[in-house]
Amino acid sequence: MKRILTIIFFLVTACCAISQDEVPIYFIEVGSTGCYFFSPTEEVEFEMSYSQDSAMVWTGSTSYDIYGYEIICVQFVESMYLGEEDLVLILESYMDYLQTAFEITSAFGYGHGHTSESNSGAQGVTDFWEDAAGDNWTVKGWIDNEYLAVMIVWGAEAPPSNLTSFYLDGFMFP
Repeated sequence: MKRILTIIFFLVTACCAISQDEVPIYFIEVGSTGCYFFSPTEEVEFEMSYSQDSAMVWTGSTSYDIYGYEIICVQFVESMYLGEEDLVLILESYMDYLQTAFEITSAFGYGHGHTSESNSGAQGVTDFWEDAAGDNWTVKGWIDNEYLAVMIVWGAEAPPSNLTSFYLDGFMFP
């Protein structure tokens, strides 16, 4: 029942927040993880790989208008049973790794204290990056004891705040 209410909440929020722009919203499952997210397109290309510790890593991407939308979702091999501060440190370390992998040249700095509608125990961290080509990246990471997800919107111009916020906040844990 809570999952249904969360989905209804997100759909109502989406209609109110982006109805002026007439952007379609699609509810997409991340592989076989049981995690979902809202996307501006239904054509999200996913690849699944394994990390060095055998965790499943799902990466998905799509584009809408002049922006790229990326999702990275890691399903840990075992539940970690860590406190909030430790979870945030793991998420920040992963986001630091992504900055290197994506050749990010500058970062605003991590913003903390974000909470998830679908999981009260989850922690969220935001940041704003710029890469060597001058593209702007808006990033939000989510973590709980079983999953880590990073939602990314990037493009040459700063993306529209209403769709970006909806996308970054639209990740749902199982």
